[in-house]
Amino acid sequence: MRLLLFTQAFLPIVGGAERFLDELARRLVERGHDVTVLAARVHGADNHVDAPYQLVRYAKPFSKRFLPRHTVVHLLREHLRSRPD
Repeated sequence: MRLLLFTQAFLPIVGGAERFLDELARRLVERGHDVTVLAARVHGADNHVDAPYQLVRYAKPFSKRFLPRHTVVHLLREHLRSRPD
C-alpha cells in the first residue's frame, strides 16, 4: 500500500508527535508499505533524516496568513506525484 503521511513539524524537531510519526512510518515500511512523509523544512537545521521511507520537505511561507493555502498546494502536488492509496 502506498501511504502519504503529512505533518507540519517533524525531525530534527524532537517531540512526542515527531517521534511517533517517525516510528509509525518505519513500522509501516517494515510491513511492506511504501511510505512518504511530507513535512515542513526546518529553517537553519539539517533537514536530512536517515530513514527507510521517503521524506519530502516543503518551505513554509513567511506569513502565517498564507500557511493553509501554501500547505494545500504542496500536499496536493505530492498527492498527485506519489499517488497514495
